[in-house]
Amino acid sequence: MDSQYVYDCPPPIYPIIFDEKPDIEHEKKKEEKLGDLQQFSQIVMPKNYQTSPGRKPIFIVIVICLQMFLFYSDRLENTNLARFYKNLPNFWQFLLSPLVNQKSQELFFLLNIAVLIAIGIPLEIVHGSFRMILIYTLSTVYCGESRLFVNGAFLCEGAGDFARVLIFIHISNVFINWDSFSSKFGRVIFAIYYSVASQLHSFYQNATLGISPTSIQIVSKNLINIETQFVVSIWLGIFFGLCWLYGKNIALWKKVAFGLTAILHPLVIVANKHKGVPIF
Repeated sequence: MDSQYVYDCPPPIYPIIFDEKPDIEHEKKKEEKLGDLQQFSQIVMPKNYQTSPGRKPIFIVIVICLQMFLFYSDRLENTNLARFYKNLPNFWQFLLSPLVNQKSQELFFLLNIAVLIAIGIPLEIVHGSFRMILIYTLSTVYCGESRLFVNGAFLCEGAGDFARVLIFIHISNVFINWDSFSSKFGRVIFAIYYSVASQLHSFYQNATLGISPTSIQIVSKNLINIETQFVVSIWLGIFFGLCWLYGKNIALWKKVAFGLTAILHPLVIVANKHKGVPIF
């Protein structure tokens, strides 16, 4: 892997827990230029890492603006945008899954924005906009594909799943660059914490608000199976993207085999749906 993309940027809490004692000069820079996103990313990165000059998190900023637009526009049920999304055929719901959300009142908007700021912006600065766009799109399409095939009556919750996708991309990077991190134990705790927190947030959201992708009464077993299925879909999208982006040493037949596995995934979901068994 190119050494330029070895280090990933953790949330700002990372230097407090695992890093060395902050030096005075670094703290002065932090106070002077905290408003600058580029400087913010360098503050929470390892001291020996420098971002590419001029690189800005354009993609993440656009997605935040899009989320805000969807959040407020979908609250008005009589708007043209809301009617347009509600009348979309299933095929278009699938294609637009990275952009549309199910219902704004079911979206933990502030939590998503917090995760975008803590994880999303540094990730894009480190990995570049193109890589983030491709991995994010593949991941949300796969997650939307699972929701669509479970029940086509529900819009794909692309915007709502964006924070979870970023968390899983971050966790993937932790294990891909395992040898590059000095605090391996801390990284494992971080990955486990965010994995569990993401799942618990999903369970709470579904159980509290009554969001059921299968339109049946939620019980613990069904909920776990359904959510696990979506998580598997997200992982497939992430690793499919990482395989093609960073897999210079991966044989072509392995890429083809992984691609066929990814294509067969929706077919397995459909087959099990007709049997009444949620696959995961």
